[in-house]
Amino acid sequence: MRILLTAMTAVAALVALAGCVGTAPHIADHTPASTAKVATPKAKHAPDQGVAVTCSGLSELQSNLSIATLGRSAGTLRDDGYAAIINLTPTTLSGLLRTPNVGLSPDLVALQDAVNNSPSTVASTKFDPDAAPFTGALRQAAADCEKNGTPLVAYAPAGQG
Repeated sequence: MRILLTAMTAVAALVALAGCVGTAPHIADHTPASTAKVATPKAKHAPDQGVAVTCSGLSELQSNLSIATLGRSAGTLRDDGYAAIINLTPTTLSGLLRTPNVGLSPDLVALQDAVNNSPSTVASTKFDPDAAPFTGALRQAAADCEKNGTPLVAYAPAGQG
């Protein structure tokens, strides 16, 4: 039986290798008539690194706010845990503004203003992350990040979106 398996394996290997010897029918003929020209994309500007760092921080902030909202809605995060995450927003924004070569300063200030002027809807939270002023300011920051070529990227735990 062992000899039969070895022989079958050798035959299969020879057939596979023999198939590699000939010219494959899917290989295109490289005549001038069949040569395609690839369009060269226009050169894009290099992203501003200060803006890129800010966008990265805003991606993290947006992810944390989304995860908190999802967790609270699913009942896996109590109001006090939700408040703890939401209440980190002013500190995060302040930290981003203190970053050397900060980018998007006007957007960060608009987000801070939205936090300061948005009423709390959940006990112990400093603001409502779903309020129009905050979501509008975050949308503007996201648009500016997109223009820079460094879009916001939200992360979510497995099974939550």
